[in-house]
Amino acid sequence: MESTQGLFGEFAEKMQFPSYFGRNWAALEDCLYDMTWSPSPGGYLVVIEEWPAVLRGSKENIPVFLDILNDVGSSWAQYPGAGIPFNTVLVGKPVESDH
Repeated sequence: MESTQGLFGEFAEKMQFPSYFGRNWAALEDCLYDMTWSPSPGGYLVVIEEWPAVLRGSKENIPVFLDILNDVGSSWAQYPGAGIPFNTVLVGKPVESDH
């Protein structure tokens, strides 16, 4: 998942996105907002392993990706009724900084 296309492919495979998934940021957001193709009354948990390597080749897209996950989680929390959990766990050792 070091590139955006790798990330989109991994999400499509692991979350079993529908065939119409367009493999871009807008399509990722749309599929995560509307999970009618994969209902889960108990909620959703996205676990991203080896987080420091994610989008390593496309670091400028990390804020876009995190914003989408945050916005989607907030939206699901406001689902009519009691809300539906949509949580993300980032797993990995901290990246050493040059600063």
